[in-house]
Amino acid sequence: MYRDCKRYLVLLMAVLFVMMSSLACEAKGQNLQVGFVDDIVSADSENHLLTPQAKQEIRQALKERLRALQSAGKLPFELKSSDVQLNNLQQTYDTGIPVVLIPIVTMDDYFPVKYYADGKIFYKATVLSGLSLAVCTSSDDMDCRLLAVVPLNRYGIMGGDIRRPIMQPISKADASQEYIALTKQGIAENMDFRSVKRLLKDWQLNQAIPACGVTEVTMTSKKAKAIFQDDPHHIRNAIADFYTMAYQQASGEPVILPMTSVKFVEDVHRSMYEGVLRGDSGTLNLAMAKPAHPIVLDVSGAASKVLQRSDPSDVREDIAYKVWLSAKTGSDAPVQDSDYATEMRIKNPDGSLQNNYDEVDTCSKLLINLAGKMGKQAGKQKH
Repeated sequence: MYRDCKRYLVLLMAVLFVMMSSLACEAKGQNLQVGFVDDIVSADSENHLLTPQAKQEIRQALKERLRALQSAGKLPFELKSSDVQLNNLQQTYDTGIPVVLIPIVTMDDYFPVKYYADGKIFYKATVLSGLSLAVCTSSDDMDCRLLAVVPLNRYGIMGGDIRRPIMQPISKADASQEYIALTKQGIAENMDFRSVKRLLKDWQLNQAIPACGVTEVTMTSKKAKAIFQDDPHHIRNAIADFYTMAYQQASGEPVILPMTSVKFVEDVHRSMYEGVLRGDSGTLNLAMAKPAHPIVLDVSGAASKVLQRSDPSDVREDIAYKVWLSAKTGSDAPVQDSDYATEMRIKNPDGSLQNNYDEVDTCSKLLINLAGKMGKQAGKQKH
């Protein structure tokens, strides 16, 4: 009897193994096929650092990274086509590729500053790279509907290393090369589809999966308005982009494009946002559902103060800068945090002060880092 039971268990295990193998093969054969739009689209009609060379190198880096992830078995879909164009999206959908990845550039800026030290002029520049892979499908009356994005943002400082100071003004061409390098780093380090894996398992049913999104970045601080009066849009855009990426990486939840990235128009009847983006292969009319969890960020404070040194100096003074940022998700109470940095100014023999730093540059870095920190904290709480 014992032998009969043993044979029965062995036979049962064999049957289960065959069934599981069959199901695995079947599932593998039914992987979602996804196309890649071989273009770079943006909402800004005037590209800053996104030169033709930058577009070419970014497209190539995206395709190589996608192929590498697919070879390693780390894509929750089958990358079927990598030469989809904006002007044939509907044909792509009709040929059995229901979902496409569209690279969207949200930032390609740089902000050069000069400062003085030891009687010499030095130069620095903050370079911003905002890039998201938009996961899109067909829409009834638009080119496509956005389901979620995979943010790939990066920023860097040219001339930030005092061991290798820059003594000449930073040209747009040099900044564009740095932008390309930063964007490639973002692609290599941040491309991760785990946050959209659940959404893609049954994308037709999961189009309504609640997603978070930054709908607005305000600036209620009078001091901050005075600091960023020449170009407040760039810092609002950067805050939204880096908060979004940090939130997605920490929470593993789907996110949508920040509203600051594209000039969306609200369709009240459909509860959708609609925007127009452009690429070399055509124009993209994009529809995006309102986020179930809208996030409003606010630059709520900024301050500066000359510090009292314990060892008074006739040749320098230290100034502390502090910024405050608040985040409000839906009907939840706002959460506020702050960050600060200390800068140094050298006194000339006549008592005047050298500008050894730039106020906009200092506060921009503080706010970008603070946005990332707060996005990560909020994502961890969600997770």
